[in-house]
Amino acid sequence: MNKIRFLLWLPIAVLVLWTASLSFERSQGTFAEVRVEGFDPRDLLAGRYLRIQTDYGVKCDAYHSVAYVCPDGSGWKLVRSSKECQTFVKGKCYGKNSRFDDGIRRFYVSENKAFPLESALRDKNVNATLVISVLKDGRIFPVDLKINGVPWKEWKLVQGQE
Repeated sequence: MNKIRFLLWLPIAVLVLWTASLSFERSQGTFAEVRVEGFDPRDLLAGRYLRIQTDYGVKCDAYHSVAYVCPDGSGWKLVRSSKECQTFVKGKCYGKNSRFDDGIRRFYVSENKAFPLESALRDKNVNATLVISVLKDGRIFPVDLKINGVPWKEWKLVQGQE
């Protein structure tokens, strides 16, 4: 009987430990903001998350299987090596004049909150930014979404949608 209980609780314990380690790792990163645009209205799972595309404001000069961007004043700059700056985001470049790709495609929100945010992301007058946690190895985690400088949960309150 104890063996069965142990086997039932083991996956839950592993999941809790894994979640705690990810949360701790994310909290240890350097926080930065990157511009966000667009969403894909054809996505079958729309409403479960926002389909986003980050925009670091840099264009790639060629194909790089590994590329890096570093904070540069109020923007970002493309660098050849991670050693050129203390905080860097690791990603890819898919060709000349292509956009730097950090791999972030989704920002998860509950279904009832996703549709007003999708509308906001479509609006050209809205300045949307993603707060990211940048780890020392260049990996990033999305932390928050800001609409016109206001965190999305507060923005909904300002818009009277909560």
